[in-house]
Amino acid sequence: MVVPGFIKKDCQQGRGNTAFNFCKNIEFHQLLNRAREGLFISTTDEILFVNRSLCSLLGFEEQELIDMNPEELVDQSDRPAVQSWMDRLQQHKDRTVEYELNLRCRNGHKIPCKVDVQAFKQADVWLLHGCICDLSHVKALHSQLDLMREMLATVAHEVRNPMTTIRGMTQMLARENPDYQHEYELMMEELDRAIQLLTGTLNMTREQSIKNDRLDIHELLGRCLDLLAEEFSCSEIELEADFDNQCPVYVYADENKLKQAFLNICYNALEAMPTGGRLQISTRVDADRIVLMFRDNGRGIPRELMEEIYAPFFTTKESGTGLGLSISSQIIRESRGQLDIESQLNQGTVVTITLPISYT
Repeated sequence: MVVPGFIKKDCQQGRGNTAFNFCKNIEFHQLLNRAREGLFISTTDEILFVNRSLCSLLGFEEQELIDMNPEELVDQSDRPAVQSWMDRLQQHKDRTVEYELNLRCRNGHKIPCKVDVQAFKQADVWLLHGCICDLSHVKALHSQLDLMREMLATVAHEVRNPMTTIRGMTQMLARENPDYQHEYELMMEELDRAIQLLTGTLNMTREQSIKNDRLDIHELLGRCLDLLAEEFSCSEIELEADFDNQCPVYVYADENKLKQAFLNICYNALEAMPTGGRLQISTRVDADRIVLMFRDNGRGIPRELMEEIYAPFFTTKESGTGLGLSISSQIIRESRGQLDIESQLNQGTVVTITLPISYT
C-alpha cells in the first residue's frame, strides 16, 4: 500500500496531526475502505487508521481500534516475533516484513492471518502501513485435504484389489475372444487409467516424479476419441474433430496425465449436454505452440461461478468430486502449457489448451 505524501509531510508536525489530517482526507479514506483486504496505518505503539474490512474481520468498531497499541491485537504466542522485528526496525533493519500469525478478535477468538507490513521514518516517527489477509479458509482447506487423503487411502485399499481382479479377467476374455481384442484393450486401458488416477489423487500433496515423453498430440487425441466414441454416441452427442494438417505435431509431456486432462474436459462436456449436442475438438499450430480447442454447445457456466471453477472440490454436480478441472489445469501447467475457459450460460463452453511444440 502506498502512503500518500500528505501523511509524510504531516509527520513533521507531530503524531497527532498525522492522524487528524489523514482522517480528514475523505476521498483517500473512502478508497481504502473499498478494499477487500484489511488495511491499517500505525506508529509502533498507536493505530492511526483501519479500514472497514479490518474492523469487520476483527469485530471491532473503528474508534475502538484507533489509538490502540497494535501489539494488543497480536496473540500472545506471536508477540516475541513481532517484538523482534520492532527491535530490528529501531536499528534501521528489515523495513519490510511478512508474517503468518494469529490476531485477536473482539470476542476473544483467534484468526490466522497473513500480515504484510512496510515501515518508513519521518521526523523521528516510525509509520507502519500494512495489509492483513484472513487465512481461515486456507487452513480449513488444508484440514479438508487431510481428511480427503485419509478417505482416499481407505478407498485405495478397498478398491484396488477387485479392480486388479477385473483387469485379469478382462485379459482372459481378450485371449478367448480375439474378435473383440480392440474393445477389451480399451477396457484394460481404462482400468489402468482409473488405478493411476486414484494413485495420483492420493499423492496430490506429495512430490511426484513426472514421466515426460515426446508425444504425437494428434495420435493421443485420436486414442481419446476412440475411448469416447461409444459413450458419446449413446448420449446422442456428435463428436467433430478438425486437426491441423501439419502432422505430426509433438509435445513434451506425461502421456497418461495429458490423456487424463483431455478426457476430464470431454467428460465435463458430456455432462453439460444431458439431452445431446455437439463437441468440436480442433487443433491449430501457432508459431511454436499447438492450440487445442474443446467447444461444446451445452448449458454453460454462470458468470458468477467462473472465478471458482478451478478451485479443488468446487462442483455444481450432485455427485461430482470437484477435482477434474483442478487436476486438468495442474497437468497442463506441469506440461508448460496454459488452460483457459470461456463460457456463456445456455450457449456452451470453450476450453482452450496451449502447449509448446517439441521439435527435438
